[in-house]
Amino acid sequence: MITKDNNGVYGAECFGSLLDELTKEMEDKTSKEKPIPTTNSIPNYYEFVPYTSRGTTYSIPKCYNDMSWSTDGDLLLSFAIGNADLRDIPCDTTSFFASESLKDKKLKIAIKNIIPSDLGNTLVLALYKEGTPEPLSVRTLYTEDFLEKSHIEIECSTDSYTFGNYFMLICGTGKDNDSPYDTMGDNIRYSFSILKHGAASGSASISNIALKKRENSHKEPTSGTVTLEMEFESRQTQNEIFTFLCTASNYMNMSAPVKYRPRNPNTKKIKVNFTSGCIWMKDTYHIYALHNSEPFYKATFSYDGTTFTLVETKKIDKHSPEYLFMKHLIEGEHERTWSDLSRMPGLSRCKASILSNLKQFIANSIRDKHGLKTIYSPCNYIVDFRDKKFLECFVKLATPHNDFEEGDCTEFIEPKYTSDPYEGLSEFIHSCNHSAMVLYNVGALLAPNGGNVLGHLEKWISEDDTRTLILCGTEPECRAVIATAPFLQKAFPKENIVKREHFTLPEQVHYMQRLFERYDYFMHEESEAALVRLLTAARDCGDAARWRTEELDRLFKESIYRRIVDRLTETEDAKVDNRKELLSILPEDLDIRFDSNTASEFEISMSGLNEMVGLGNLKEHFAQMFNYMRMEEKRRELGLTCKEQTAHHMIFTGNPGTGKTTVAEYIGKIFHSLGLLSKGEVIRTERTKLIGRYIGETERNMQRILEQARGNVLFIDEAYTLCDTAEDRKDFGSHVIDALLTVLAQPNPDMLVIMAGYKHEMDKMMNVNIGLEGRFPHKFHFEDYTADELMQIATTTLAKSDYVLEADAHDLLMEGIIETCANKDSHFSNARWILQTVANGILPAMSTRIMSCASILDRETLTTIKAEDVAAALDEFKYVPTKNIPRRSRIGFAV
Repeated sequence: MITKDNNGVYGAECFGSLLDELTKEMEDKTSKEKPIPTTNSIPNYYEFVPYTSRGTTYSIPKCYNDMSWSTDGDLLLSFAIGNADLRDIPCDTTSFFASESLKDKKLKIAIKNIIPSDLGNTLVLALYKEGTPEPLSVRTLYTEDFLEKSHIEIECSTDSYTFGNYFMLICGTGKDNDSPYDTMGDNIRYSFSILKHGAASGSASISNIALKKRENSHKEPTSGTVTLEMEFESRQTQNEIFTFLCTASNYMNMSAPVKYRPRNPNTKKIKVNFTSGCIWMKDTYHIYALHNSEPFYKATFSYDGTTFTLVETKKIDKHSPEYLFMKHLIEGEHERTWSDLSRMPGLSRCKASILSNLKQFIANSIRDKHGLKTIYSPCNYIVDFRDKKFLECFVKLATPHNDFEEGDCTEFIEPKYTSDPYEGLSEFIHSCNHSAMVLYNVGALLAPNGGNVLGHLEKWISEDDTRTLILCGTEPECRAVIATAPFLQKAFPKENIVKREHFTLPEQVHYMQRLFERYDYFMHEESEAALVRLLTAARDCGDAARWRTEELDRLFKESIYRRIVDRLTETEDAKVDNRKELLSILPEDLDIRFDSNTASEFEISMSGLNEMVGLGNLKEHFAQMFNYMRMEEKRRELGLTCKEQTAHHMIFTGNPGTGKTTVAEYIGKIFHSLGLLSKGEVIRTERTKLIGRYIGETERNMQRILEQARGNVLFIDEAYTLCDTAEDRKDFGSHVIDALLTVLAQPNPDMLVIMAGYKHEMDKMMNVNIGLEGRFPHKFHFEDYTADELMQIATTTLAKSDYVLEADAHDLLMEGIIETCANKDSHFSNARWILQTVANGILPAMSTRIMSCASILDRETLTTIKAEDVAAALDEFKYVPTKNIPRRSRIGFAV
């Protein structure tokens, strides 16, 4: 330690130590400033020692000092020949392809992501050709090299290079470095090949090709390994690398791309295995082949469950869609993204569209690299479903962007700031300048304030043709929004609509497999065969042809999983010692019966409607309408000409209690079973729930109710109270009608609007609003129930609960119903009245009679209704006609 006295002067005894310290500092500085050794120079702190590997004794560096470096698991090399730019190579890639001769060229290899542990460390890189003992190049690197540059290059003349196998030694990483790479002594060994690109060497020619599935004990389709056998016309060498991909008819990758390099020189025959966790279904399969990174061949096979039959072979032309697909989506930068998208079911048309647009994106990529302006067709889309994982893939493959920003339109239409009412919208739009914009709840833009939002969107899109807007919602809803903005109409081509199609049988099977995997289940071959049989039987019965994710999830949770639970808990102590049982889907778990006698969802819904008392004309009309819809569906499945789907909005007229709401519930289920409604529930509303108390509240109420009704039946009871005279333009009810007209104008809005009310008032409303009447193609009048029909409702209701009327009680009830019908008016509640009479009159009177006496409570006593019970009920629920009904009060600025 060197010290000073109180005046800051070094003591004499310290001069020797100070001189030694300064000398050491100068030596260190000189050492750091010395020039980096040139190629093949050998510093004095390492020497070459012999090391034998794979039959060759190499001269490799052995370092003296303890140098500590780390690759952190992310080692990256870059490769270039001649004046070409360095191209990054992932650490698991072992082959580089050169499209030109190596003669008189320079080879550049750069290394990235080497991390020094301490300053002052050195690192030695040595490049070898396999079979050649001496290194082709040696480079000594210092910590400063990595601090000043993003990567370190090794550059050598190619006089010593030929096509073949090479390796680089990364020396000085330390014995204890936990590296995922191959090693050679204490050094990391990174092996790679430099091969002639297939485009330069000429494509290989195939004389024979076959696809064979390994034998198993099941004739039904199962997962497993499929072997591709090929014979070339000429012999292949070890300098040839082939890449193969097998896809199903919906473009799904059956396995990851398989690389093959002949082990023996001069071979003609090769075998490649595709091992898939997905069941090999009866389908069409395509084999794509690349030779030294150049697409050259495609073969198509059909599979009947046991045998693959060759359908077609073709050489790949450079201008074909197959070439672009193989070049850019099998081995290109989007390989992983395409692989994820390929597994998504119900998107065959979307995938085909992406492939057909590849040329445009590739051309723009080339122009962008040369600093030229890109030229894009409109990349704005309507997506009729909401799936974030799909959007992540779709944006990367179908738009100029790699990511997207999400926005909810309901948050943008209401001004939030006084200084700038649309500050939130402006900030969101600004965040999308370099990303695709995805909007949800698009229907909110149809509100009065939506026009301001659309104006901002139009301006944003018009400023740059690379900007992308994706509207997530039903096509009619999105088209209605676009129709209100002239520029947007041009920005959304009709073909830019992405719809999720009905799943094919293979897609349903593969989705169920992935669903099982999500919950850590696996299947044996017997279970896989049982799953195929289960879904085939369900489709044969007509019930599963429309099943997608929601229905398949329900099948698992409500049927399959319950069987698993029963199986696991049926033992005496409800304890399973074998972990394998907990993780397995067994054939008996999938033994769910579907047969021709099983009623479909459509038949169940229709049966409920048919069981209703009366309504004969209405049932007949619905039967004809629904049968026509089903016929059109079958024609569409066969590719026959069909009418465009139209809206089926309805007017229900009739007195209270005639079954209008109940019929609406059955219609919702029926339309859902036919695929015309995505949910099929009934959202019931009326004037008091829609009309607001102040300006703007009605619009917000309508926005909320329309969002709830999306995919459902919107049932508006007493609809005539919204607007029944020309003066009602001053009432807020007219705002409800205006909002409804937007939905009613859509050809297929995924919503069924039913307006219900008294016939006279509804007719008056339609006469006042001529434009409104034309939006309702179906009008049904619900007649009052006759006395016999009301009696039938009463006896049916009682019978369902195990009650029976004595003869006297039956006659008395019939007399009471006849008398009531004779005195009823338009406000009589029909079925509602008789049901109240039974539930709140007859049964309570019966219970009072029985429980007040000491008689034996046997079955007959507890099920038999007597005349005195009916008399008490009729006395309490005797119908009295209503004399005056007050006119509804208005809300708004009426004068």
